[in-house]
Amino acid sequence: MLTDEEREHFMRPLARHGFAGQLAVATPYILPPVVPIPGGRFVMGSRAKRDPDAFMDERPHPVELPAYTIARFPVTVAEYALAVRAGVVAPPPLAFATTWGLQLARPNHPVVCVRWHEACAYAAWLTAISGVAWRLVREAEWEFAARGSDGRIFPWGDGWDERKANTADGGPQGTSPVDHYPQGASPFGVWDLAGNCWEWTSSRYRPYPYRADDGREDLSGDQARVVRGSSWYHAVRALSRSAARCAKDPDRWYMDVGFRLARD
Repeated sequence: MLTDEEREHFMRPLARHGFAGQLAVATPYILPPVVPIPGGRFVMGSRAKRDPDAFMDERPHPVELPAYTIARFPVTVAEYALAVRAGVVAPPPLAFATTWGLQLARPNHPVVCVRWHEACAYAAWLTAISGVAWRLVREAEWEFAARGSDGRIFPWGDGWDERKANTADGGPQGTSPVDHYPQGASPFGVWDLAGNCWEWTSSRYRPYPYRADDGREDLSGDQARVVRGSSWYHAVRALSRSAARCAKDPDRWYMDVGFRLARD
């Protein structure tokens, strides 16, 4: 059970955005606010003719997606802390600059220093305790939620604006509250898809074209996984583009990597 003081600390900064605290057999958990994304066809990737910062691994191609639901924000410290408390995920190691103690003081920031395997374990725990099937966002889903049907370069449009994302260009040199950049929301109303923290996806890092049935969504094994969105630590605007992809080791902690949830 949460004490009144703990409930105030974890829930008050989140409640106005639709986060819902729940209790299941005396185990507290938090459900995130979500955004429904319609199914449809979109062009994944970027062409250098339109986007001069496009990388070689972003070859544009059509992708058909079924409808899905995505969390409006990345998983926060408050949400993750309850899974740590339940003993189902490990807190970030003390050796990191962004220690768990420092993160706990900022419950409405995105949790970072989370390995991919911990992110999957958190989704599995939330599924079991809430009765709703949560999972990590697939790479194509993440990009569509960020770009919309018009294929914009950044969630807010085609022009870079350091005031709309927490990056090293103009941010506080650390994580910020997940609701701090409302003007940076995507066309679907999803927040924090550029900057603040990189986000694990479920997808193995493989060349395009993206196909969900070609093995890249297999959750077994230790192959590199795709992260999206850039972070407070990176000043390069090219990495903050909605089509930019990066590969990271699922067994490693990174001080600026968190994750976001989705549902079918």
